[in-house]
Amino acid sequence: MIEVVGELISRPYIAITLNLLQRFGIDVANDGWKRFTIPAGSRYRSPGELHVEADASSASYFVALGALAAAAAHPLRIEGVGADSIRGDIRFVEAAQAMGAKVESGPNWLQVARGAWPLRAIDLDCNHIPDAAMTLAVMALFADGPSTLRNIASWRVKETDRLAAMATELRKLGAQVDESADALRITPPADWQAAAIATYDDHRMAMCFSLAAFNFAGAHVRILDPKCVAKTFPDYFETLFSVARTSAPHIPVICVDGPTASGKGTLASEVARRLGYHYLDSGALYRITGRPPCGPTCLSTWPTSTASRRWPRRCRSSSPATACCWPAKT
Repeated sequence: MIEVVGELISRPYIAITLNLLQRFGIDVANDGWKRFTIPAGSRYRSPGELHVEADASSASYFVALGALAAAAAHPLRIEGVGADSIRGDIRFVEAAQAMGAKVESGPNWLQVARGAWPLRAIDLDCNHIPDAAMTLAVMALFADGPSTLRNIASWRVKETDRLAAMATELRKLGAQVDESADALRITPPADWQAAAIATYDDHRMAMCFSLAAFNFAGAHVRILDPKCVAKTFPDYFETLFSVARTSAPHIPVICVDGPTASGKGTLASEVARRLGYHYLDSGALYRITGRPPCGPTCLSTWPTSTASRRWPRRCRSSSPATACCWPAKT
């Protein structure tokens, strides 16, 4: 028997465990979420066949992306999690719908598009979706008024103090944020501000704030230490870039030019490393191909697949070689 002292936080996650135990033949008696009793002599038995669903918490970023940027004619489809999900964070979909998202679903898929715009402000008790509620905080930046997320005191004892971290980073973007012991009240920016978002070594800070980059003011958003997503979603940004990309004219390219042996390659490599940019030494390409230089080249975008590869665009310069770098993440 397990007895709970105080309030049980994140009940939906406990419900997942109880559900799966039942599928494997263990019927746990739940006495009002205060006491759990496993009958003596209980034994596991195979359910025969079991669908392992995707992570609803990770899906929340793409549900939000659909609500923010997917046209009704081209909804964003998310596979692996849907109406039959037993995961607690699937209820994030209800919150997204309350804010105006247009959602269709099947047993193991969701399809999301923008409905109401701007999004509708909400006032919500988020105790049942504490992780996914972070995504709601960023969606609140796009709402038609102040939104309040309540009963999220558990944020303070996660990977970082998420209440304080969220308030700090939202303010960088121009939002007005009122922080209390267990709630945030978020007023959308009157004027979006460009910002470098600290992630506090917290994977969810990086993923949810990436959505702020879809602001229509065009304010630049840089995610610091994006590799922290490796904890739960190592290829998050690659997945994001597979469904959304910056138009080529808006991708900044830095060209470092200079005479032969002036150190431009070393300088450009270090600049790229510090900024998190891709790096291209066009002189190295000339040496590899054995072709004489006919002017420097820079890449204005990066390939996401063989089918979508774009060819280099020529830069104006009199130097026979130029080291170029462009964002690895935008």
